[in-house]
Amino acid sequence: MKITNIVVLASYRTGSTSFCNILSKMYGIYNHDEYFHDHWSKRRFWEKFNINDLIRQGYVIKIMPDQVRQPYFDQLVKSSVVYGIFRRNFTDQLTSYIISNRGPYWQHQLKGKDRSSYSLKNNYRNSIGHHYDHLKRFNEIFHREFRPLCRMCYAYEDLVESKFFEGSDYEISNRPVNYLKVRKLVEKFLKDKK
Repeated sequence: MKITNIVVLASYRTGSTSFCNILSKMYGIYNHDEYFHDHWSKRRFWEKFNINDLIRQGYVIKIMPDQVRQPYFDQLVKSSVVYGIFRRNFTDQLTSYIISNRGPYWQHQLKGKDRSSYSLKNNYRNSIGHHYDHLKRFNEIFHREFRPLCRMCYAYEDLVESKFFEGSDYEISNRPVNYLKVRKLVEKFLKDKK
């Protein structure tokens, strides 16, 4: 059976963008990435949107816990091979989430740029709790609601160890020069939460 429709269910900072790119190349189908992300969906003409046309054309679509749009979600899941990707190491995931949200660039904007002088400003300190709450909620939704829908579910750490990303355009997101300081604050925050 030829696979033409793939949904990837994920939480943030799990390697899902590269995972989708690899699946797209493996199966020769277009990667729509986060098709239902608010940033992109605001630009779509929903009155002209036809889910059946999308299903016929084939796709890789990534859906995050805060991007579930009904009735499209249920239709896509029923019409697709569903994969999941998550991250075991919450400390690394939260650190990455804070850096991506509080840094000056989103991940794709740094390709080919000098990363040695990139530093996260101190404004991230007061947002650790806010980002923790969001990511914890997203991860809970992933494991409670998304994971049971997945044909296969992968841990980011296992994919890295198995060299799954080798030969793709996957790049570990750049780390600011003060990465260790940020990570230590995240570690302290998580320790104090226990």
